[in-house]
Amino acid sequence: GRRGGGGEDETDDVFVSPVGNTSPQLRQLPVYRRSTSEECVEETLTRETIGYPRLREGLDFRTMGNQTAARVLEEVFYLNGMNILDPSTYVDQPGGWEFQGYEKEVVMFRKKMPSSPFDCLVGKGLIKLPPQQVYNSIRNPQLRFTYDNMLKELHIVKQISDGLFILHMHHETIHCFLKQTRDFCLLVSERLEPNKNLLIGTSVDIPECPPNPSISRAKVYCSGWIVEPRKVNNNLFSEITYLLQVDLGGGVPTALMNFIGKRQPLAIAYLRDYLMTSTLP
Repeated sequence: GRRGGGGEDETDDVFVSPVGNTSPQLRQLPVYRRSTSEECVEETLTRETIGYPRLREGLDFRTMGNQTAARVLEEVFYLNGMNILDPSTYVDQPGGWEFQGYEKEVVMFRKKMPSSPFDCLVGKGLIKLPPQQVYNSIRNPQLRFTYDNMLKELHIVKQISDGLFILHMHHETIHCFLKQTRDFCLLVSERLEPNKNLLIGTSVDIPECPPNPSISRAKVYCSGWIVEPRKVNNNLFSEITYLLQVDLGGGVPTALMNFIGKRQPLAIAYLRDYLMTSTLP
């Protein structure tokens, strides 16, 4: 169970509902593009610098999805000592996670690894809606535009099985009048774990999603969303953890890298704003 105090109730007997047959019909999804122009959009920027993760002989998509989920859960385990309802726990956490700040009701952490090209970011926040409702929104590709204003286009490249697919995303940013674009080819997996739902992804290299010569192909390592039930004063809410491990690439100004490091975890707040507004009577 979770710690008490602060109006918090135990959640041992609360489970996120199974996904069941509520998966979006990804086979029928068209290519989605942002319909409105924006003065300035930020972007998650990466570069191709490592060989993993990519498909190797003997490693199938399902196995890779399982491994990705295990690594995501292993990484966020270090943050178990942080209680979203207790600001006194908003401090550096084990595993190298440094407290970055609290903004828009999102607690932000960052891990710096000098020997790695990847920047590791985590946001944690509370959404005052039931977990299944929040999770269904996160796993709907169309709704990503509502909380990721960096995203310009996405489409499902390959539906592997229910809850397992290849997703291509195209991001664009304008910073100091310089336009930068990156794209991602991700294996996305939906998973049910005890008392939590996950939507996780990791970069893959497959023939069906070839790089565009005019766009730098980005890399993401074992990242995604975790939705857990949280009871507060007898109300069932959703505790959200968003982990992003991304290589921002060379040639990106330090100021922009730092801005992205802060902007990405705030996706929780933008998702909350959308959901709370759209569910108002």
